[in-house]
Amino acid sequence: MSTRKPLPGRKPLPGFEDRAPRDRYCDLILTGGVTSSIAYPAAIFTLASVYRFNSIGGASSGAGAAALAAAAEYRRRHGSSDGFRIMLERTAAVADELEGGKTRLEWLFQPEKENRHLFDALLPGFARPDRKLATLAVGVVCAYTRSWIVLIWIALAIIWFIALADAVQGDIDWLFAFLIGISATMLSLILIAVAVFALVVRDLRRMVRHDYGLCSGSGQSPHPPLTDWLHGLIQVIAGRETDDDPLTFADLANAPGSPQETLNDPCPGASSINLQMFTANVTHGRPYVFPLKEDGGADDPLLYFRASEMRKLFPKKVVEYMMADPVTGEENLYRGAAKPARVEVAPGGLLRRAVRWFVSLVRPPLAESAEEPLYLLPREHLPILVAARMSISFPVLFQAVPLWSLDERGEQSVFRRCLFCDGGICSTFPIHLFDSPIPSWPTFGIALHELPRRAKTKEGAAGAWFAPLEDEERRSGAVWLPEDHLQGGQDQWNEFETERKVFERLAGFFSAIVSTATNWNDATLARLPGVRERVARVGLPPGIGGLNIRMTGDQIRDLAELGRAAALKLLKRYALPAARPCGEPSDGWNEHRWVRLNVLRDSLSRSLAGLTWAASQGQHGKPLRDLIRQAIDEPVLKSENNEPALKKEDEKKEDDEPVRKHNNLQLLAAQAAALEGALDALMQAERALNMLTVGQPYRPSPRPVMRVRPPL
Repeated sequence: MSTRKPLPGRKPLPGFEDRAPRDRYCDLILTGGVTSSIAYPAAIFTLASVYRFNSIGGASSGAGAAALAAAAEYRRRHGSSDGFRIMLERTAAVADELEGGKTRLEWLFQPEKENRHLFDALLPGFARPDRKLATLAVGVVCAYTRSWIVLIWIALAIIWFIALADAVQGDIDWLFAFLIGISATMLSLILIAVAVFALVVRDLRRMVRHDYGLCSGSGQSPHPPLTDWLHGLIQVIAGRETDDDPLTFADLANAPGSPQETLNDPCPGASSINLQMFTANVTHGRPYVFPLKEDGGADDPLLYFRASEMRKLFPKKVVEYMMADPVTGEENLYRGAAKPARVEVAPGGLLRRAVRWFVSLVRPPLAESAEEPLYLLPREHLPILVAARMSISFPVLFQAVPLWSLDERGEQSVFRRCLFCDGGICSTFPIHLFDSPIPSWPTFGIALHELPRRAKTKEGAAGAWFAPLEDEERRSGAVWLPEDHLQGGQDQWNEFETERKVFERLAGFFSAIVSTATNWNDATLARLPGVRERVARVGLPPGIGGLNIRMTGDQIRDLAELGRAAALKLLKRYALPAARPCGEPSDGWNEHRWVRLNVLRDSLSRSLAGLTWAASQGQHGKPLRDLIRQAIDEPVLKSENNEPALKKEDEKKEDDEPVRKHNNLQLLAAQAAALEGALDALMQAERALNMLTVGQPYRPSPRPVMRVRPPL
């Protein structure tokens, strides 16, 4: 139990009661949403009292909460459940008001000194759910005209006073005096507009040089900014000191109490605590999932970093840890011949100077520095803080994390800079991360979304979401979980056309376009049976969560309570017996597994339909059986690009016939028999799955489809 006394106005926090058996696991997926992730610690705390976490994943700010959950689970696996209590206490403290009238939450978002004006200009628009254009315009004017606008208005007042005084004394007529004053006023407004525009352009150029973000998340300040705060919190939750070695993915994977130990899980190489985080490599235009696999090959190419760039974003101890191999202790220096690519400048007089000026705006720092060494980014031994920070990098708000990758497209390989941004760009809610056809334990999801401004509560009172949430029933009203597998298949609605003002509709329309482009995959998957009934949806009132870092302490605490309510609904459905209306007892977990079996059967039957006919066709090519048998005597696949390497391998192992045949893409007789047996099994599966299932009680809707796709 915590001995810490609650601050005035704050309810005492509950103690953590660990009732989770050693062999009872769950997986957890968390969405992004910047400050909306405040809802997660209370949800994690509640779920952890009944389940142990095996796999935890997230994107954007959900990745940060996933890191905290993994650190607390790591400490529990080593004999102490204090990590969950500490997590709840420290995250609840973000609602405390510190000096300057700011909450601790607002102190987490500290812009670079050069970006302060632009940050102050955008902040009012972030904090207001309505009138965004108006608040943005007011914010820009206030941020850029606080000091010198007073001087302009003083000068303008003096001009008016002199003109009117001369008119009173008869030196000039009244019309001319008014013309002088109006001209001075118009000129001052023009000067203000030009000056504001020039300053905004200047600050945008500075933001580009800071890797397209306003906040680094690290640095010296009265209160630690986000990355430093998150690092200290991860370390203390895991039972470590801040200056100890940072918690890594390898530490989590090798923690005691894995399913292999407690359940005799036969899956080889399974992690004890499997933490995965989505991030977006905007340079490559695709998502990355950290940690990268040790043997990922082309799927997970090697990444490198520069120490000077990392020190701007991460604590010194974390950077020093990544610069050395944790096993050998040697430096992770790249010792090859490839060099960083240089930005070419076109020749010419005026044109050359113009191009140089433009390149100076967009060129990232250190792009010309070919002397600074590159270090290999760890994979399994990567600190979880680094992956969380990459996933949290919300565009404009946070600086992108720069890494380097080898570009082998040309004749000479060169290193090019890759920028890693918010994981929500590619997948806000990666509920598929840990899915298996038939799960051994549940994978829960908690999805956050903003409610329409005129949404009605259960009581039907319009706008009641704006009112303070006074009791548990009203807090639970914003959380929804399907009561059974038949619910939740409906589409979600972007209700921008319900806005009354034209510009708000227009802004809502473009926001819906961006949301559709980034979330269509997640939204489609969320409708599927076997997925929808394990996702608790948390509806947030407009202006609560999201980019609003100026929430009040009460709003922050109410947001945390919504997360706890979501976890309670999941526990009620999956961990406790429930009753159907007819009185027949029902276990949500058993029902879920039954649905997943039927989803698998239906999707396999549709995917294998026509396989037997297609495999036996020989009209314009050989049947598959003939190709398998042919591969014993001659290779079916030709790989000219690999011939030199294969020839060299053959010279090394001339007497090793199996290796030679394998390298030349031929099959041994046993291999051919196994492949033909697999083909027979698929044909039998097609026949079995497409038989009429008399009395089959359940057919998924919408019907699932299996697709072959690259790994994420």
